[in-house]
Amino acid sequence: MDMKDNTIMLFVNDKEGNEKRPDYSGKALWNGEEISVSIWKNVSKAGNNYLSGQLQPPYNGSGKSSSSAGVSDDVPF
Repeated sequence: MDMKDNTIMLFVNDKEGNEKRPDYSGKALWNGEEISVSIWKNVSKAGNNYLSGQLQPPYNGSGKSSSSAGVSDDVPF
């Protein structure tokens, strides 16, 4: 699917056996840069339903975010 700039695309996650997994996950395209999005359903102490979320650079499979993929950890001193 092609995303337009400044939009979010989320999908429902099957949480069977993994309650820490987000309820929804997907991606956003913000100013031309792709961002991973995770959303959890919550209930406040007052009993009000709300959503909370996390934004981070997309996962590239190497254990590092894609934004740090080409960055060297070599220190010149």
